[in-house]
Amino acid sequence: MAGCGDKFEDWRLRGWERCNHETLYPTNDEKFWGANFFKFEGNNYQGSDQPYIVYESPYKTEHFYNMIVKTNMRVLVNVSTKNDNIAYRKDYPLNLHFLNLNQTLNLEQNVSVTCFKEENHNLKNDEKVLIKYLRINNETQSYECRQLIYQHWEDGEKYKTLEDRFKVNQNTIESLLELVELTDNNLKELSPNSSYSQGLAVTGKYGFGRSPAFIVMFEIYKQIKSEISKQKNIPINDIKSIFDYSDVITILDLDANSFLAAMSEKVMTGAGEIHLQEVIGLFNAIKQKAKNITKPHDPDSLRNKFEESEKSFAIHK
Repeated sequence: MAGCGDKFEDWRLRGWERCNHETLYPTNDEKFWGANFFKFEGNNYQGSDQPYIVYESPYKTEHFYNMIVKTNMRVLVNVSTKNDNIAYRKDYPLNLHFLNLNQTLNLEQNVSVTCFKEENHNLKNDEKVLIKYLRINNETQSYECRQLIYQHWEDGEKYKTLEDRFKVNQNTIESLLELVELTDNNLKELSPNSSYSQGLAVTGKYGFGRSPAFIVMFEIYKQIKSEISKQKNIPINDIKSIFDYSDVITILDLDANSFLAAMSEKVMTGAGEIHLQEVIGLFNAIKQKAKNITKPHDPDSLRNKFEESEKSFAIHK
């Protein structure tokens, strides 16, 4: 963490007891901030080697964008909120890595970042995701990144009990699923033929709760798409919506614990039980939504409806 020294003992004093110092990203002033670069390696589904960064909100704007450029992150997701307690950050607000519309930031080695467009994406729960379109320019190329800012996922410390936490956030699970889908769509738009070769960076306040939980949610979503691709024999990038293949989803049984265990080994993590329940809640929401879908082109479904209509007609005849 920039500003907190470069010794592991300093991190422990700041509360990062489970920080993996081997994967922390160093800044250009030889200090560290809570930003871990990793992959879910060793899995046999498509996209499991996608590079991730999970990070706390940066202490200097240039640290953040230098990291994004050097690690080739293409979609950036923010899940911190305006209500987050930031007392420990003193003079470092959570929005240090946001560029305003038409703002340009000049970095080292003749690299610049410009926010050239903004738009609001509406979610079903009357919530919005602000999307910032970023242009990265250097001496040899120019390419685009996207930053998705979702500010409706409250931090767990706001609630005194686990029951209170989920009484509020269970209503947000559907929005988190939409955010996962939106993230996936933006990766696909930036790289239609190889979306999961592109890096995904996710931040919360501390970088060890909501942000790694969201990455686990996204990884589970990718595994579902991979299973659909395998069973239906279609390219994974041709899947427009996983819910077009509800028959595959309803029989899937994934182990969220294995993803969270891998995350804990690779990055700092906290409040594990709370975020495990959120991950399980999202997977259950996906399966329930799939069960509720009646596919109009399903011959058995149409036949059952026809038979039920005939019975109803015979009763009223």
